[in-house]
Amino acid sequence: VRNFNKKELHRTDDYEDVLDQIGQLAYGPAVADTQPFSFGWERDSEGKPNVGNGSDENPFLVGLTTKCLLRNADRDPSSFVFHMDGTFKLNQVFGGCTVPFHDK
Repeated sequence: VRNFNKKELHRTDDYEDVLDQIGQLAYGPAVADTQPFSFGWERDSEGKPNVGNGSDENPFLVGLTTKCLLRNADRDPSSFVFHMDGTFKLNQVFGGCTVPFHDK
């Protein structure tokens, strides 16, 4: 299944591929209102995103959002519920985090 997933569906858990994708989604002046962009990382000496490796000492941290989502969050905090789910203590590179906003 894993081989099929990688070869046929072009899914990979290769760390370098993830860094390239994060770099391609970097925020810039041409980002459209509904286009996702990445944030929350610095670049290393080679210019690649330094997002960590998922260990306890160097956690994998990166954010993804759009301009529209940020504008939606810019409102009275008592008018919505902020909820965040995440996965922790992973032995693979990928974690997951969901951050929905709900109206009260």
